[in-house]
Amino acid sequence: MDRVVYYPQEGKSFYEYLQATPTFSKTLALWKVLMTSGDPTYTSLISQLYQGQGLYATYFVVPDAVWSQLPADAYNKLLNNRTLLIEVLAKHYAPNQLFYARWCEDGRQANFYVGFPANPRPPLTQQELTPGKLGGASSTAFGTISLANMYAQALSSGVALRRAVLIEVSAPLGYLYEKVTEALSRLSPSVHIFDKYLNFYISPKDLIWPRILK
Repeated sequence: MDRVVYYPQEGKSFYEYLQATPTFSKTLALWKVLMTSGDPTYTSLISQLYQGQGLYATYFVVPDAVWSQLPADAYNKLLNNRTLLIEVLAKHYAPNQLFYARWCEDGRQANFYVGFPANPRPPLTQQELTPGKLGGASSTAFGTISLANMYAQALSSGVALRRAVLIEVSAPLGYLYEKVTEALSRLSPSVHIFDKYLNFYISPKDLIWPRILK
């Protein structure tokens, strides 16, 4: 019996686990938009059932603590724009693939594909999907996810669910929710950013304006 591994959540589907986990309430609300849309393209992927057969998948999930650190309108843009929501959530769904961050220790790397395929049953057409990588895990870190020139840290090795794995991530994948200038202004309010003729001036506010106004 000492070799038996117990996964307490493996009886829950992905959507059921989101519903039962208070720290994923914001992500649940996003997936709920598609789940209640009545569109079988998305309800099948979320319920993990397609034409009476079970679907396997790895889901990347942004916890509420991460959403709360982003600009206030970043989340609302997703919630209120269905086209953008579909585009972003597709980057968090790896169909017919199960993997854990802990598998990527000691230099190993997991190559995966994300997206909402027209037919979620294998074999999948990779042209419909976006390639990504997970690597760099160690005894003290869960590794880095790279996807379409964007990066996020895995915040957990992965939760084993019914026909699914859920991995928490440090940022929404594939979502450019603010410009570089907006991010710099938000992170350093004492700095003024002036863009003139595509040239950036970055300096303390009390120093830059006298130079610009000359």
